[in-house]
Amino acid sequence: MLEKAKELQEIENVRNKTLYALYGAVEGLDISKIMKIMNSEFFIKEIAVDIPVYYSPLGEGNISKGYGMILFTDKNLYSGAIDQGIKRGKGIAFQLTESDGEQGYYYYQGDWNDDIPNGKGKTLEVVTKKAKDGGKSTFKIVTEGNFSNGTEMDSMMKYFYVNEEEVGRVSYTSRNGIPMPLNDENGQPLPTDGERYPIGVIVKNGEPTEDYYYVEPGTLWGVKPFVPCYNQPVIK
Repeated sequence: MLEKAKELQEIENVRNKTLYALYGAVEGLDISKIMKIMNSEFFIKEIAVDIPVYYSPLGEGNISKGYGMILFTDKNLYSGAIDQGIKRGKGIAFQLTESDGEQGYYYYQGDWNDDIPNGKGKTLEVVTKKAKDGGKSTFKIVTEGNFSNGTEMDSMMKYFYVNEEEVGRVSYTSRNGIPMPLNDENGQPLPTDGERYPIGVIVKNGEPTEDYYYVEPGTLWGVKPFVPCYNQPVIK
């Protein structure tokens, strides 16, 4: 009995230390540390099995008001301000993803209201893809601007990276997640490319190019998984 109690206490101690370390890593956006913890056998078998898991940096289980962390799955969490059990204020939603057999990640950092991204914030998505020659490339898309009920709203900016090198960016306007057509100096929509329409000028190396960023009709952008996004942005 004593040995069993001692073993359980040791597991509880490691559990608390792990959650403390994860909370700190998320608050500091230490991606490598976050992924190391969430991929660890202890986290998966001893912590994530009890989801949802609520953690307070004050050591209290009740985080109905203040700051804390909620684990929704072994790959999905929120850390930040909580009011009456609802995400409200500044916070980060982080999730592990997988594409082409390679692990990646996605997060939203910014303002929340009524459990949904509302206000100023940014998303960052990283995926790794395999090439035919066996090599790998890492692609990253950063989106900054305002969000309304999880959808992109008003002035937005997207940055595109390949292997950590910026390869382009585009500034555009969204309405409820729908990127708006770019107009000419007379306020008229610019020509389309088939069904695709331009939303902004592609900027490379800090200089505007002569190329436009085109999207398909029906495109909807916002914060995953709060918005069922359609026609995901691609690296240009």
